[in-house]
Amino acid sequence: MATTPIALRGLVVALAQGDRTALDSVYRALWPPILQFCTSILRDPTDGEDVAQQTLLKFMDQVQNYDGETDPVQGAKAIAYWQCKSHLRKSWRLASRSRATSSSDHQPATQQQELEQKEQYQRLQGALTQLTNTERSAIQQLLTGNSPTGQTFRKQKQRAITRLRHWFGLIDQEHFP
Repeated sequence: MATTPIALRGLVVALAQGDRTALDSVYRALWPPILQFCTSILRDPTDGEDVAQQTLLKFMDQVQNYDGETDPVQGAKAIAYWQCKSHLRKSWRLASRSRATSSSDHQPATQQQELEQKEQYQRLQGALTQLTNTERSAIQQLLTGNSPTGQTFRKQKQRAITRLRHWFGLIDQEHFP
């Protein structure tokens, strides 16, 4: 039996107020539209299921903030949109890295490529000298995986990356989605 939008709102309000018996009904009502939405964006049923599950987990984590006015399906779809977007970006980055790795594994570097790499290295060295010690430290922590969390580090990292992008002339968002 399909849950009406008004009944679904009531179930989500009950869930937000701590009624855990509403959890199964809310999940059953949200799963089909969220799964269809994610699968249509990602065009892969497996990825669609994974992202739909992540979406519903995030929705359930945020359910205590539900105001009773918003359509729960639309709220879940908003979360799903951002989850799909993040998934696509991550997939794009992984594909880019694997293409770069596979193409460099199969072809020996030509003299022109070696010169370009040397030039890029020199440009990077020049760019790093333009950074403050704090910004260099943030980049180093980011590259080594020892990044602390917190607003201060995020701001330092953001400033350092912005200055590096400016230095390299890569301000265009196509290069850094």
